[in-house]
Amino acid sequence: MDPIRVIYHEHPGDGRSAESPALPGRRIFGEAYGDTHDLAEQGVRFVLDCDVEERGAPAAASYPPIEHFVPVPA
Repeated sequence: MDPIRVIYHEHPGDGRSAESPALPGRRIFGEAYGDTHDLAEQGVRFVLDCDVEERGAPAAASYPPIEHFVPVPA
């Protein structure tokens, strides 16, 4: 199972956001990295569960690994 990469972005004064190239069009916002990380983990699993449900397939026994990538500021 290929990992799902979550990429974080810092917005000075506005917190952080996270998005995944594997789940286009979805973005998570949080005040701190920890909040955003938790929301991203929950969001990825939620989207995967909804996708499975829409296809009428049985629920996944496990989720793919989630890789968290925080770019270093230049």
